[in-house]
Amino acid sequence: VFETDSARVVKANADKAEMTSQSVSDAPPELDSSLQKALSLLHRNASDKKKFKELASIRSSCEAHLAKLGKEIIAGPGEIVFETDSALPASETTYKPWLGEQADRRACQIFEPFKLALESKFPPLVECALYTISQLVILGIFRGGYSSNPLPQEPDVNDSKEDIVTTQLVELVSTNGCVADCKIQLQAIHLLEHLTIVEPCHVAGASLLVCVRACSNVFLGSSSTSNQAYAREALTRIVTTVMRRLESSSPSSADAAHAANAADHSDALSVTGSLSGDSHPSDPPPAPFPAPSAAEASHHAATSP
Repeated sequence: VFETDSARVVKANADKAEMTSQSVSDAPPELDSSLQKALSLLHRNASDKKKFKELASIRSSCEAHLAKLGKEIIAGPGEIVFETDSALPASETTYKPWLGEQADRRACQIFEPFKLALESKFPPLVECALYTISQLVILGIFRGGYSSNPLPQEPDVNDSKEDIVTTQLVELVSTNGCVADCKIQLQAIHLLEHLTIVEPCHVAGASLLVCVRACSNVFLGSSSTSNQAYAREALTRIVTTVMRRLESSSPSSADAAHAANAADHSDALSVTGSLSGDSHPSDPPPAPFPAPSAAEASHHAATSP
């Protein structure tokens, strides 16, 4: 008996669903607890009476992802708090050890409600999403190295840079009005900085340049002097971290990284130099012409009119 194509698809999806349920049961308890807090906090902020109908899809998405985790919404008037404080600058933040690829994949799989929250442009909800994702980064859970596809992929299939959550997140934070609102500028810069500072880091190439532009836009255009000062400091730390990574890598990998990201890093350094008031040309000055030899000088004197 030969299986039809549809039967094979159904069987493959069933196998993937079983793998998902097994990974849920094998997850460390602190991972599930942190993801439950993140989704519950977002759900609570999406229950605003003024926007209750408009934010219904976000609440439904939170509930669906909690159900997949086998968790319920944390109800009650009590405050939902994390173990860390993302209000600190990256230089003073104590990052928890990375929990590994399984934790990152699980965190990426619940990205949908946070994406909807950032797209809502409702300031309290956007600020909550930025704060919550920052907490997951600091706790060593989220790195954004996978797509938000809810089903695990085959081991030999890698997510493209365009599909991974980090690329989508950086774009949303930088270009969707998050950095234009003074009330949430600081949370936005915090998140962009955390994503760039931590290891492993998936912010590179075009995403790195987007981060640099977002920081420079806050420095140049914010009406808050404290936000301007922090954006300048964050930009300096981001570029310093990137250059330190390039210098610490092997010569061959450093050359490859320079060749792949030369334009982006050149732009980033140029922006940093302009913000600090120091000139930082991207190209070295041309070498001076060599002085003519004695024979050339006598020949020129003899042939000149």
